[in-house]
Amino acid sequence: MSDIKTFPKSGLDNMHIANGMVRLDFKADEAGEKKDLRLIMTPQGYLQTFEMFQRVLDKLEADGIIQRVQPQK
Repeated sequence: MSDIKTFPKSGLDNMHIANGMVRLDFKADEAGEKKDLRLIMTPQGYLQTFEMFQRVLDKLEADGIIQRVQPQK
């Protein structure tokens, strides 16, 4: 695991589909950071990633770390 590069980011700036690939553009996290980061993945890879994010979200909610906000009607 020590060979994995780490890129601190505060969230997504944009997400879109181009040429059949899902592209995620991340925001710079540190003051003065000019590096942009774009993650490009296949639709299947995006689906697998989304499912992983969903499991983490469910765990955060179950542990009381976050609460989902219900949409207002």
